[in-house]
Amino acid sequence: MQIKDARPLSFTKQIRCDRCERLADLGDMEFEEFVSIDRMAGYTSIFGDGHQVQLDLCQHCLKDVLGRWLRINDASAKSLSLFDPNRHGGEFPTAADASLQKPADMPVHERIEKERRRLQAEFVQRGQEAIKRSEATGDWTPADAVIEELRVKVAAAHARRSRD
Repeated sequence: MQIKDARPLSFTKQIRCDRCERLADLGDMEFEEFVSIDRMAGYTSIFGDGHQVQLDLCQHCLKDVLGRWLRINDASAKSLSLFDPNRHGGEFPTAADASLQKPADMPVHERIEKERRRLQAEFVQRGQEAIKRSEATGDWTPADAVIEELRVKVAAAHARRSRD
């Protein structure tokens, strides 16, 4: 039997920028945009082995101090580059479409799995399109008939194998 008890947990309710002293409370939009660094310096660090390095910067100071070195990517622009009107029929790409892309820094086993999934999705899509074309032209065999035909072939193969 587990007997539970409640303990108070510490949490950050306010952050003050170490540069401009802007104060943000938990729940404020500004609070969510603060960048905090809290790390232990390593053996050859210029900050001293084992020393704690800490910093809290608001988004404004982050841009002022590090802005020219920041790489800011627009995720919506990336998803727009995946857009193909012929494939999507005028709709924007989904997360599933993006998951079929192959980033250059992806490990080989993940790249292989993504390629397998892409090929499988393409195979399924081509199959569905072929079924639709066959149904539209009236040139198709019902699934039950195909299954029965396969059962007959399997039974014949078993009979041949048992005779040999």
